[in-house]
Amino acid sequence: MKMLAGIIILLILMVAFSTGVYYQNINISNDFIKALNDLQEVIEDEDWEKVSFQVEELMDCWNRADIWWTPLMDHQEIDMLNLSVIRVSKLAQMEKKEESLVEITIARVMVENIQELQQPVLRNIF
Repeated sequence: MKMLAGIIILLILMVAFSTGVYYQNINISNDFIKALNDLQEVIEDEDWEKVSFQVEELMDCWNRADIWWTPLMDHQEIDMLNLSVIRVSKLAQMEKKEESLVEITIARVMVENIQELQQPVLRNIF
């Protein structure tokens, strides 16, 4: 009976931890997408004075995401997103509108894919 109670408690803790990590990942990815959207708006308006502030915000979101995602996810996806974020920040600082917007779109799709892959559905388990 003690063993069954221990297993049930362990199972409850695993589900609670998994749920917490899932919601943390959702919050991080939503913040990251918001930062990308904000940067996109500033670039589309060609407000180059605000770009450095938005790039800093994006990098803060990326650093937060990197801390959480690196131990939990495929490193290849994280590395590709890291390169994309670096490209976005440099292209935006160089005031290259079209290239920045393309790279922002790529980064957004990568984050959305990460968000989708973290959903607890059967297709992601098997």
